[in-house]
Amino acid sequence: MKSYFMCVVISTPVLIMYLLGTVKFIFDHEGNSCEMTYMFEYPEYVHIPLQEEIQQQYPRYGLYAYGEGFTVSRIRAMHFSGIPVLFIPGNAGSHHQVRSLASISLRKSLKDGTPFHFDYFTVDLQGEYSALYGGVLKEQIEFVSHCIRKILRFYGGKTDSVIIIGHSMGGIVGKGLLLDPNMNVSHVNTIIMLATPHEAALIFDTSIATIYQNLQNPGALTNKSKVLTISVGGGPRDVLVNSNQIVDRTADLNVLTTHVPGVWKSTDHVSILWCKEFLLAIIRALFDCVDLVGRYPRITSNKQHKLDVFNYHLLQRCCGKKMGQYQTKVQFRLGGEWIEDIRRQYTWKAADRIGATNTSQLYLMIRLIGIQDHLTIQTTRLEARDWLFICSASAIQGHSRVCEWGWNLTNKSRITPDGTYKKKTADLDLAELKAQHLTHVIIRIPSSSFHKGLSIDVDLHRKSDRISSFQNKHILAYWGFGKLGTIESNIGDIRYEVDLDSNTNSVLLEVINVQCHQQNHRHHATVELFEPWSNGISQVRHFAFENLVPKTLIVQTKNAANRGKGVGNMALKLKFTLDPKCKYTIEVFSGGFIETLSTAVRDRWPNVYGVMSGLLLLALAKQVDHEIGLIKSTITTVITLALCIGIGIGPEGFVSLALLQIFAVVICCAVIIFGSTVYNMAQRFLTRALKFSPIWSEWLIGGLIQLPLIAPTILLSMVPVTCGALSMFIFIGLQFLKLTRLYEDYLEELLLTSLRSNFIDRFRVNREKPSIEEQIQSDSHTDGKQIVFQLILFLTWCIAAIPAIPSVLTWAKNYRFSAKLSTEDPLLMACWIILVTCGSSGIKWIPPSTPDYHSQAIAIVIRILGWTALAVTGIGYPSQYQYLMPPLIAVAVALITIRSLIKISSWV
Repeated sequence: MKSYFMCVVISTPVLIMYLLGTVKFIFDHEGNSCEMTYMFEYPEYVHIPLQEEIQQQYPRYGLYAYGEGFTVSRIRAMHFSGIPVLFIPGNAGSHHQVRSLASISLRKSLKDGTPFHFDYFTVDLQGEYSALYGGVLKEQIEFVSHCIRKILRFYGGKTDSVIIIGHSMGGIVGKGLLLDPNMNVSHVNTIIMLATPHEAALIFDTSIATIYQNLQNPGALTNKSKVLTISVGGGPRDVLVNSNQIVDRTADLNVLTTHVPGVWKSTDHVSILWCKEFLLAIIRALFDCVDLVGRYPRITSNKQHKLDVFNYHLLQRCCGKKMGQYQTKVQFRLGGEWIEDIRRQYTWKAADRIGATNTSQLYLMIRLIGIQDHLTIQTTRLEARDWLFICSASAIQGHSRVCEWGWNLTNKSRITPDGTYKKKTADLDLAELKAQHLTHVIIRIPSSSFHKGLSIDVDLHRKSDRISSFQNKHILAYWGFGKLGTIESNIGDIRYEVDLDSNTNSVLLEVINVQCHQQNHRHHATVELFEPWSNGISQVRHFAFENLVPKTLIVQTKNAANRGKGVGNMALKLKFTLDPKCKYTIEVFSGGFIETLSTAVRDRWPNVYGVMSGLLLLALAKQVDHEIGLIKSTITTVITLALCIGIGIGPEGFVSLALLQIFAVVICCAVIIFGSTVYNMAQRFLTRALKFSPIWSEWLIGGLIQLPLIAPTILLSMVPVTCGALSMFIFIGLQFLKLTRLYEDYLEELLLTSLRSNFIDRFRVNREKPSIEEQIQSDSHTDGKQIVFQLILFLTWCIAAIPAIPSVLTWAKNYRFSAKLSTEDPLLMACWIILVTCGSSGIKWIPPSTPDYHSQAIAIVIRILGWTALAVTGIGYPSQYQYLMPPLIAVAVALITIRSLIKISSWV
């Protein structure tokens, strides 16, 4: 009793903290700020028939083409003349989700008057649960490969490949095409994966485990060398597929929507398909990838060019919405106005030149002299495409030295988030430029760009003066307590950087003071958190004149970095872009305790299933081993704690322990309160379903519960015609009824024990207890042990049956196509057969006997199975081995059944 009380005392606070972190992770996010997309005309989805044998092989699936307005008639006539794009929906997704992509793409081609357009196709996968049930993934991959061949036949050789855009598990299906031996990989040009879990949180069967292992193996994807693969995640708002999961180690580009220029917003799992700002970036990149040189427009086959285009639109867009030709060396026009200002920090404003004579070009010259080794330039409302250059001033114009040629540095700039105006920033390493004997940085301003709002901010500085390193100085900082440091800027400063400890989970930024040289100045500053293990992983927060509340930034992909090769210890970086007209004091704190808990829940919740399975196996071993004493119990506890702490699943151990206690209490309450109600409902169901009388239904339920041969015979006969998972669920229902009947028998036995005890007390002669009363109390104690044992068994069966849920849902969803689930995992099916057979054989708690070597040996084996479940949970990413839990539990239950049979035979 003391050990149980200690478990409650320790595990309950840990569970409460875990629940707080869960609530924070799921519900506490910034609002959805994406602009909604809409259709200009009514969308239609035209079904495309496939070959009869393919349709018979995959009767659940279908291929469709998207159309709206005048395009529908052409599509119905099966006339396609554009560039094919195939959209693959994800888990429980719909083929209708293609409409935002297709509609925006159509309107862009019409607005720009391009000589090409995109034809959008989509597949209907019946909303199957492909994220949880791997049996359908292989079929979906095979069906999509047939669809690609069908699509390409429409074009008669005008194009030889398609673009694939997959959402969620649709990205896994698209990438899985590269592993299909019957698929011609050259038919796939580019794969864009939106919110795709490249590290699954739940892997409940060997089919999905095999697919993921193959996709993560670079050697298995040797034939993808010409296929561009891009993975995009939604950032903090996507709680279904977090940012750790979207990082694909084999992809050419990984990026979050919070990093995409012009977007800088987090999207949830579904809104990534209709966020207008993000979809425009994807569609602009596709348009820029079109090769117009050949006879027919098509997506270029040059992988490096495509990667450059997507890098421009998704990582570092420096200029306009279209990627243009980049001139490395530029000749400057004669007759322009050259202005050189030798100040280290200044702001040039076009408003100061309003009314002055404007020349064709204006050149601002920044001389590379002094000890300053870094230059930050910020432009406001500068519309020029090529504006930043480096040169050596050797020509003479008037009384000044000017440049005739310049090397273009515009690609080192990027547009930056700003709540007021469009801004661009550039950070240049002057030491590198000086080493090449270059003298000036040039900012070219065309006369067409002159307007009142144009300004240029220049900040020459030593980089060492603007970089700080804030480390977690004590363990409490890791849990969100304590200030890390303070940033204090001066008037004219633009750039500050802070290196953070790689163990940092989150940071809190608070603006303490802002002093501007103009009263009521509408100042604006931004801070970006860069996670250096991937170029496209960053977040942005704004500090504006009307919004100076503290901002929190949570690290998104630390787990993905730890799974990489040697990049987990790289420092995180905060990059501040400040208003040079103001002086800031910004304090940086380690993120709050709740934020730290939320990151722990986000990264570690898949551990819970394996840990619960392991703890239940250890509890079963304790029930089996009657000779467990203080020493053996202490040794078991110490080994379990050392294992959990050693492999990093200690918190999940306490959480799982608390959850098991709660589940046990819930089951007990359900048995006590709803047991008779459930029993009566089952009886009425059988009466109506089988046209039986109530008496026959009651006898049938009693036979299924009490007779060891009837239940397994009926349940196992269902496996070949339906699925093993369904038999497992029915078996659990019968075990609940059995637990209810056992509880009722126990109450009845208690009542009889009380009556017998009173009757004996009335007629006994001496005060000593007679042997018959001792026997009654012993029987009552045995019944109580039997209920506890059956309760632990029931919990174990329920935990083991969790992977059966996707199978049952898939079977029910596809029942109208086939009553048999042909894709069920053979390993899990074998587990369900073993559990149903052994569990229906009438496993009972066996009173101790001395010595009981069989029980001790079996208990040792079950403990080893429990420790194995804990060990594989802590190795690598936990979902890789979740499908092993039912087999481990099945082996333990089989051993307990063998023990029961040995005892029964010895009694006989």
